[in-house]
Amino acid sequence: MILRSARVALRVAGWAVAGFAIALATSLVVAHFSGRQGLTVLSGSMEPAISTGDVVVAKPMSPTDATVGDVVTYKEPHGEGRLITHRVKRMEARGDRVRFTTQGDAKDTSESWQVPNACQI
Repeated sequence: MILRSARVALRVAGWAVAGFAIALATSLVVAHFSGRQGLTVLSGSMEPAISTGDVVVAKPMSPTDATVGDVVTYKEPHGEGRLITHRVKRMEARGDRVRFTTQGDAKDTSESWQVPNACQI
């Protein structure tokens, strides 16, 4: 009786894990084919809203569509070009460029960077 219950519990757990894996894979495939990109967060700079190891889904957008308070992913402006996901603290459009000030929720420092209006972030 106990052995049978253990088998049933293992079977249910196996199906639950398989279902979760299929749901995750399906959502990432759908995101990819809709122009979005799944990214794994490598630091705690956005905690508690986004934790290390979380997966965020980013979609390309015009810089002028961003608003203060949005969380955006962008290439590091001064450095190796790694992707950073931080919150927009300030933005200002001047001519054909948009200047951003962004900051991680868990950080005391902000970064300033600018992009042409015509590009996507």
